Amino acid sequence: MEPISKDGRYSVATYKTENGIILLTIKENGGKIQSINTGASVYQKFAVGWFKEEATLVLYSSDIGVLAWSAKSNFKSELGGAKYTTYGNELYEAKYGKKHLTSERDQ
Repeated sequence: MEPISKDGRYSVATYKTENGIILLTIKENGGKIQSINTGASVYQKFAVGWFKEEATLVLYSSDIGVLAWSAKSNFKSELGGAKYTTYGNELYEAKYGKKHLTSERDQ
């Protein structure tokens, strides 16, 4: 099942490139609008989900840390901030049942 944004407008599917990189495909009302090559490896632990208060996609990866993309920017730019780091950690903990050490990039 693809994670769906709180407003129900967006969904995301996770794919692997031939180089083992996580590719996120975002759909709006079922139609593809954007693909994001995250630079994160599928061979590391990762979790992805929609931020609970807005149409912002959050990725936590044990190799690159937390990244986020907003619908407001058509998912073209990476966002930072403590709220996304905290939520990324929550996604990871929900998926794997344990906390991951926070990387320096997330500080």
